[in-house]
Amino acid sequence: MALDAFDSASLVELGVWPVYVGVTEQPSQRAQISYRHDGDQIVGSARLHVSAGTYTRLYYFHTPNGPASGGVVDIPPLVMPDDGIVDLDPITV
Repeated sequence: MALDAFDSASLVELGVWPVYVGVTEQPSQRAQISYRHDGDQIVGSARLHVSAGTYTRLYYFHTPNGPASGGVVDIPPLVMPDDGIVDLDPITV
Protein backbone atom coordinates (compact mmCIF):
# COMPACT_ATOMS: atom_id res chain seq x y z
CA MET A 1 0.00 0.00 0.00
CA ALA A 2 1.46 3.38 -0.99
CA LEU A 3 0.95 6.45 1.20
CA ASP A 4 -0.40 9.60 -0.39
CA ALA A 5 1.40 12.56 1.20
CA PHE A 6 -1.62 14.78 0.48
CA ASP A 7 -4.21 12.41 1.96
CA SER A 8 -5.49 13.77 5.30
CA ALA A 9 -5.37 10.25 6.77
CA SER A 10 -1.58 10.33 6.24
CA LEU A 11 -1.16 13.54 8.26
CA VAL A 12 1.46 13.39 11.00
CA GLU A 13 1.48 16.12 13.64
CA LEU A 14 4.61 16.95 15.60
CA GLY A 15 5.22 19.20 18.56
CA VAL A 16 8.61 20.89 18.35
CA TRP A 17 10.00 22.11 21.63
CA PRO A 18 11.74 25.50 21.70
CA VAL A 19 15.51 25.42 21.64
CA TYR A 20 16.32 28.94 22.86
CA VAL A 21 15.07 31.13 25.72
CA GLY A 22 15.58 34.79 26.54
CA VAL A 23 14.25 37.66 28.64
CA THR A 24 13.89 39.90 25.57
CA GLU A 25 13.30 39.26 21.89
CA GLN A 26 16.87 40.36 21.09
CA PRO A 27 19.03 37.56 19.63
CA SER A 28 22.00 38.65 21.78
CA GLN A 29 20.01 37.86 24.94
CA ARG A 30 19.18 34.24 24.06
CA ALA A 31 20.55 31.02 25.50
CA GLN A 32 20.28 27.50 24.16
CA ILE A 33 18.08 25.13 26.19
CA SER A 34 19.61 21.77 27.14
CA TYR A 35 17.07 18.99 27.74
CA ARG A 36 17.47 15.93 29.98
CA HIS A 37 15.36 13.10 31.36
CA ASP A 38 14.32 13.51 35.00
CA GLY A 39 12.41 10.37 35.90
CA ASP A 40 9.55 10.16 33.42
CA GLN A 41 9.67 13.87 32.57
CA ILE A 42 11.82 15.83 30.11
CA VAL A 43 13.28 18.92 31.77
CA GLY A 44 15.28 21.77 30.28
CA SER A 45 17.82 24.24 31.60
CA ALA A 46 19.63 27.27 30.25
CA ARG A 47 22.18 29.85 31.38
CA LEU A 48 21.37 33.40 30.25
CA HIS A 49 23.79 36.33 30.17
CA VAL A 50 21.48 39.22 31.04
CA SER A 51 22.02 42.98 30.90
CA ALA A 52 21.05 45.15 33.88
CA GLY A 53 17.31 45.85 33.93
CA THR A 54 13.93 44.53 34.98
CA TYR A 55 12.40 41.66 33.04
CA THR A 56 8.85 40.30 33.27
CA ARG A 57 8.71 37.71 30.50
CA LEU A 58 10.50 34.67 29.15
CA TYR A 59 10.54 34.34 25.38
CA TYR A 60 10.93 30.92 23.77
CA PHE A 61 12.41 30.53 20.28
CA HIS A 62 12.93 27.83 17.69
CA THR A 63 15.87 29.67 16.08
CA PRO A 64 18.81 31.75 17.31
CA ASN A 65 17.34 34.71 15.37
CA GLY A 66 13.76 35.61 14.55
CA PRO A 67 10.49 35.97 16.45
CA ALA A 68 9.42 34.26 19.67
CA SER A 69 7.69 31.45 17.80
CA GLY A 70 7.93 29.14 20.82
CA GLY A 71 5.78 31.35 23.04
CA VAL A 72 5.97 34.04 25.69
CA VAL A 73 5.44 33.47 29.43
CA ASP A 74 4.88 36.15 32.08
CA ILE A 75 7.15 35.79 35.13
CA PRO A 76 7.47 37.67 38.43
CA PRO A 77 9.76 40.68 37.90
CA LEU A 78 13.40 39.70 37.59
CA VAL A 79 15.49 42.71 38.67
CA MET A 80 19.13 42.74 37.59
CA PRO A 81 20.94 45.77 39.09
CA ASP A 82 24.06 44.83 37.11
CA ASP A 83 24.81 42.64 34.11
CA GLY A 84 24.90 39.02 35.21
CA ILE A 85 23.96 35.40 34.71
CA VAL A 86 20.55 33.82 35.28
CA ASP A 87 20.28 30.03 35.50
CA LEU A 88 16.88 28.75 34.42
CA ASP A 89 16.31 25.27 35.83
CA PRO A 90 13.94 23.54 35.57
CA ILE A 91 12.24 24.47 32.32
CA THR A 92 9.16 22.25 32.05
CA VAL A 93 6.12 21.98 29.82
